Amino acid sequence: MHFRNALMVALCCLLIASVALSAHAQPLPITHNSYTYTLNFEPENRRLNCSVNAPDRNWKANVSNQVGAFRDFAAIATAAGPVVVYSEGNQTLFVLMHFRAGSTTVERSGASLRGSIGAGWLLNCMMQKEEYGAKVVCQTVVGSTIHEYKWDINMWGTHELIEHNTNAGTYTAGSAPKSQTYTNNDLKFSTDVPKGFRHALNDENTLAMYGPTDGVFMTLFSDAGATPIAELGEAYMQELGVTVSHRSNETLPDGRPALLLMGNGTINEEPSLHVALIFSSETRTYVFSYTGRASIGDAYMPAF
Repeated sequence: MHFRNALMVALCCLLIASVALSAHAQPLPITHNSYTYTLNFEPENRRLNCSVNAPDRNWKANVSNQVGAFRDFAAIATAAGPVVVYSEGNQTLFVLMHFRAGSTTVERSGASLRGSIGAGWLLNCMMQKEEYGAKVVCQTVVGSTIHEYKWDINMWGTHELIEHNTNAGTYTAGSAPKSQTYTNNDLKFSTDVPKGFRHALNDENTLAMYGPTDGVFMTLFSDAGATPIAELGEAYMQELGVTVSHRSNETLPDGRPALLLMGNGTINEEPSLHVALIFSSETRTYVFSYTGRASIGDAYMPAF
């Protein structure tokens, strides 16, 4: 079972229902405690900026003027300031913008808060917040080889490359631009992992795909047996604590019936959007679900 056509049914509906973003500027809000920083990507001139407007910090800083697309960067907000990992062509770079003024050099030492992750275009990036910055795990693509980098990025400018795996796998292109094909014969499905998302098996039945910022992920669930899709869908959303606002019967491109559910919930006490598409065959039941912070709107929907 290839999920791409099935995903499009659900995601097209989500695009219609979610907040539309401007074609000329694509914002990505990232939050730490009560502070929200906004990454603003301008595709017409490849510019990526970051800004914050708060009583004790009000600034705007340039990240890059050579970012090709919205999915060419990953970002989180930390106590030290926003951390952004981004591609410029076939190089992947990073920057930490100090929380007070958005500066990218250390005031006393003059050390740079910018640096190079390594060669290749950014395939995906996961970050762990720290008080001083972030721990980062990135995958880049060089030719057809996946490189994996582990970095410690900090507000003192003493950034450290912890590990570099020069052969973390072979990149197999999916049908979407710079996506990655993933096939699981045991779970009887194949799917494109969108650029910017990192996939991992959560358990023997579930594939998770983690997005390029916090609070964005998808799951693909596959289990033996033909469970009634209505029963499974309602139980799934109830378990997530989602208030269902849309429920419709859909038909997949291969003619099979599917149930589409959409609703609102919370992630870490922040409002979130949820969509689930449930369908089955004679021998298996599948659930595709998307979860994203409501503040992001449909920012990552074109990835799919």
